[in-house]
Amino acid sequence: MEFIEYTIKDLALTIRTGKTPPSEKAEYFNDEINWITPTDLDGRKVIESTTRKLSNIAITDKHVFLHQKETVIIGTKGDIGKVAYIEKPAASNDQTTGVLVDRNKILPELFYYWIKLNKNVLSNKANKSVISILNNKLLRKINVKFPKELKDQQNFVSYLNNIQRTIDLRIESISIIEKIKQAAFLELFLENVDSKKWKYVSLRESEAVISSMYGLATKSNIDKNGYSMVRMNNLTYIGNIDLTELKNVEISEEDFQRYEIKNRNILFNRTNSPDLVGKTAVWNNGPGYVFAGYLIRLELDESILRPYFFNSYFNSEFGKKVLKNKARLSGNLANISATTLLKQKILIPPGDLQIKHEQLYIQLESLKDCLHLSLNYLETIFRSTLQSAFIENVQIDENLFFEDLVANLSLNEIKEKKRLNILIDWMNKNQSRFTSFEKYDEAYKIVLKLLEENSLEQTLVDKNIVLKIKR
Repeated sequence: MEFIEYTIKDLALTIRTGKTPPSEKAEYFNDEINWITPTDLDGRKVIESTTRKLSNIAITDKHVFLHQKETVIIGTKGDIGKVAYIEKPAASNDQTTGVLVDRNKILPELFYYWIKLNKNVLSNKANKSVISILNNKLLRKINVKFPKELKDQQNFVSYLNNIQRTIDLRIESISIIEKIKQAAFLELFLENVDSKKWKYVSLRESEAVISSMYGLATKSNIDKNGYSMVRMNNLTYIGNIDLTELKNVEISEEDFQRYEIKNRNILFNRTNSPDLVGKTAVWNNGPGYVFAGYLIRLELDESILRPYFFNSYFNSEFGKKVLKNKARLSGNLANISATTLLKQKILIPPGDLQIKHEQLYIQLESLKDCLHLSLNYLETIFRSTLQSAFIENVQIDENLFFEDLVANLSLNEIKEKKRLNILIDWMNKNQSRFTSFEKYDEAYKIVLKLLEENSLEQTLVDKNIVLKIKR
């Protein structure tokens, strides 16, 4: 297979950074046009519906524009390299850049997969500041190597799409659980008929905050020297902790004791872009970690305010709007100081309701964790598969993730000899290797079709019926 290499500048028909309309213009928002922000770049390939929508008025007034279909949307501020592919025109904000490639050189979907594989390449090319920025000048210079022949590109896209669909289903399941969690919070607290009787006071007046502290200003390293340091990128927009991209910091034992994060501490992102400032999460990952300077660590008096209620409150749509309005803007950055945070009012429900909420929260998070384990495994295999599309002579062992792959392959794709052998091996085992009956049933239906068309046959071996490829 012949490979070819271009810069993104040479591949692109257009490279355009999105726009953010003035927030005070209510008529620009809450309509039918998808407006992609980094929070929408959640790992799914295609974004069907965005968190926020825009109106045609915003386009008419030229505060935003529409990217064409087949544009690849890339996160270029903050968390560099998050990516999506659009199948219909959509707008995006100023933290993203849309690249429309020349499909005579590279298929748009294959370019999407190249970005997905090379997130670290993009991140390393970005300007390093408080928030990493990959401007269009730097983006254009990045080299992309891929199969030259269109037929080879199409084969890789078809194969990668099969695995991506499985990943998308996992992400969708996680998203549904998150929506259930948010709906339960609203019903239990903000929509509760008794909520008008509960205290609504500032965090300082509530006396719920035992301590608040800014994190380390010490420069981090990627050499794994010292203690693991949690940064603002490790807090997700929906209120979780993501430790996949940790850096380390070398500090004294005294400083470690001072800046260590304890379970049930709150981490609050005080400086970020206007859309991401105020990210909040509960730490529950054990000892040995410290936190960076753009975070605030809060310790709560749980007899007044429990951390999971605090987290849900400020990660609700209402809480995020309040925090965004409290932020002080300076150029591309927004800041919420500890003083400002402590002035913010919060509802103080009865303790028993807070406990009830926490129990449900943890139960739903446990379900999400199971899905995340499956998702992480799929994405590890997916990265190996991606490498085969862009690096010559890479071999992938499909046997490792066959039960997830088989449901998305066409009958002709399964009839390839290597896959038929894997299918036979899985079905002939005395003890099923499938993790659920549903997955076994999917494979069994495929076997019946293959038997009907004589691609497979049944034979008797040592009094056991086994499957074999038809000669």
